[in-house]
Amino acid sequence: MTFDNTALRGEPIDLPKLAGGHIRWGNVRSDGATTKVAHVRAMGGLSPRDGDSLLKSVSILIPHNNGTSARLAVYAGGSLNEGPHASSPARLLFDFGQTPKGQSGWLTLEHPTGVRLPAHAPIWLAWKGFASGSDASVMYFEEPAGEDDFQSTRGRWDGKAISMNPDKPWPLAWPKNDGGSFDDARYCCFLTLEPLTSSSAGGR
Repeated sequence: MTFDNTALRGEPIDLPKLAGGHIRWGNVRSDGATTKVAHVRAMGGLSPRDGDSLLKSVSILIPHNNGTSARLAVYAGGSLNEGPHASSPARLLFDFGQTPKGQSGWLTLEHPTGVRLPAHAPIWLAWKGFASGSDASVMYFEEPAGEDDFQSTRGRWDGKAISMNPDKPWPLAWPKNDGGSFDDARYCCFLTLEPLTSSSAGGR
């Protein structure tokens, strides 16, 4: 019998280095259970309320990887209570592409200049993978919220209307017909942001 997750807990894994003036938004824990990468899932929450930011990179913890990739993206919009497809469906801010095939640990994909992230807006960090002939796992935990920046009343969104194939780009808008659902799992992934001051915002 094959299970889709395991209760095994490993040692914490060091986070990627953080550049001066940058912040992490999301879940930076590196201990928990794992589930296979072959899903379309997203973690939602409100972006920082103090002002707009530049989205510099996205990171996800893949502790085990035998020859596959995950494709990462960030969306803005949708409903944190009903899903990224609800209300005004979430729009793609940036498709970061695929993580290096077969690599494990904290994997980070960068934007060359940064994408403007609106303040206090619904944000979705999305990932997908297709483990055809390969195997990889993503780390998560199910303890109560409070230690991360994701919304406290919902866990991850499990999408049903987007292809799992990491070779296929993310859609420009989250499909309105997505029949997915929330669950208590909270994935180990985060955004790296550069907060914009009034002077820096005017210079970009």
